[in-house]
Amino acid sequence: MNFYSFINDIYSFLHSHVIIAVIIAIILLFVLYRSPKIFFLILMIVILLTGIFYIITDVAYVGKHQKGKMIKEHDLE
Repeated sequence: MNFYSFINDIYSFLHSHVIIAVIIAIILLFVLYRSPKIFFLILMIVILLTGIFYIITDVAYVGKHQKGKMIKEHDLE
């Protein structure tokens, strides 16, 4: 899985659901204004979870690709 396709999927979702994007932006700006410490904590958690999700999908893709390769090699024998 390519990182740019992951970013493109997020961008496409936010572009097609403008109301949700505006609500998220308003909530984040409100939290930033009221308590920056909580905002940056939420931001770090989101970044951490995004990284973990990306690693899991990348590992799953590699495993799926290797499984398909092993099946094809077994069929050729």
